[in-house]
Amino acid sequence: MFPNFIARNPYVTSFFTPQNAGLPIDPVAAALAGGSIGSLIATPSFNQNRAASQLSATQAWSVLLNTANQAGLQLLDQSKAGQFEQRTVTSSATSITGTVQPQATQQSYTVNVQQLAQGQQISSNSFAAAGTNFAAGTYTIQLTAGKNTQAAQVTNVTFTVSAGQNNQTVFNNLAAAINNGNTGTTAAVNVSGTNVTLGVTNNTTGNGGSLAIANVTGNFVTQATLSNSTQAAQNALYTVNGVGYNNFGNTAVLDNGNLSLTLSGTTATPATVTVGQNSNNLSNAVTNFVTAYNNAVSYANTNGSNLPTGLIAGLTHVASRYQVDMQNIGLTYNNDGTISVNSTTLNNSIAANPYQVEQLFNAPLQGAPTGQYRQKNQLPGGGLAADFVSYAAGAINSSLQDRQSSLQATNFYYQQQQQKLMKAAGGATITSQIGQYLNNLILPTSVYSTFA
Repeated sequence: MFPNFIARNPYVTSFFTPQNAGLPIDPVAAALAGGSIGSLIATPSFNQNRAASQLSATQAWSVLLNTANQAGLQLLDQSKAGQFEQRTVTSSATSITGTVQPQATQQSYTVNVQQLAQGQQISSNSFAAAGTNFAAGTYTIQLTAGKNTQAAQVTNVTFTVSAGQNNQTVFNNLAAAINNGNTGTTAAVNVSGTNVTLGVTNNTTGNGGSLAIANVTGNFVTQATLSNSTQAAQNALYTVNGVGYNNFGNTAVLDNGNLSLTLSGTTATPATVTVGQNSNNLSNAVTNFVTAYNNAVSYANTNGSNLPTGLIAGLTHVASRYQVDMQNIGLTYNNDGTISVNSTTLNNSIAANPYQVEQLFNAPLQGAPTGQYRQKNQLPGGGLAADFVSYAAGAINSSLQDRQSSLQATNFYYQQQQQKLMKAAGGATITSQIGQYLNNLILPTSVYSTFA
């Protein structure tokens, strides 16, 4: 019945050609073999499968492009979060450490610390640790801690001495009461051999960090002679590039607040503090971009038959136009479109001239030696990362839209043909056989061209 069915419906013959006659696909195909109305293709659902494969490959490629796009944006960010704005600070003296803000001025400082700021310290006399010099009872002492430009903090501390407690235990209990009492001071018990002393230090450093301790209830201060000034309150004295400073604290704030140095000791000789580009972060950012870019190129090389050819050519062209300038910072453009990184050359380039690296990837910052390098070396476009980000944004959207449209058009075409065949057959009695044919139709040029 099938040959007769087709013969009765001449428009169906336009779907078949005799080129695949004899292929053992199904009984209907066998019945059609040798006739002038046969059109079977060896791969079942060829066009629909191809459209689905192209969409799947393009989706996977778009994910890789997006990853590279995000890595490229890291090299374009000119805000304080941008990779080219990150800074590090190093010091030749371990007693000077620093923290630096993005966009801090890159320069070196000569720092000499003559004196650290400190608060006054008062200590007791030395007592035998195992002795019992203090009478049992409840005592209250008063601590007055100076605060430089603010009013002094006055705090009462109450503690108890039990009968038979040794001197070290008494001092431990008092130190705990002081430290837990929000007094603005720090108490410490110092043991030396078999002897023990109690020291109390004002937490406020500077000339105004004075300290006084007095009896309120009982005479413990008197018994312990807790009135020996063992450390005077004083300001920090230091110079930066020959300019003297006299501060309450041990933090030097420079470069309009972008650089803070913590002073933890004096310097026998001037120390060198250097603010520079965060080379590690920048090197990692460049390497991450190259790796993500290479992943996108390698996938395109492997799956090119399922990807838009024009977009693949555009991807490799982004990097190829910069290949001469990439060599200057340790990047090599390879024949397959990927990029190789010489980490040593890259790191040396960043250390020697980070602006050169920045100008390759992106338009330079305002105030940097901008146009000269780009004009001298005739760098095209807006930079490697800038061009890629611009390319990727368009490629991701257009390629996905094209592939989705192709699959939708393919499915719609087959649905139309199935409806026509079922109508011509006069019912659904041969639906399954018709389905076998539909899976092997060759699309008209108007639909098939969307795969290119």
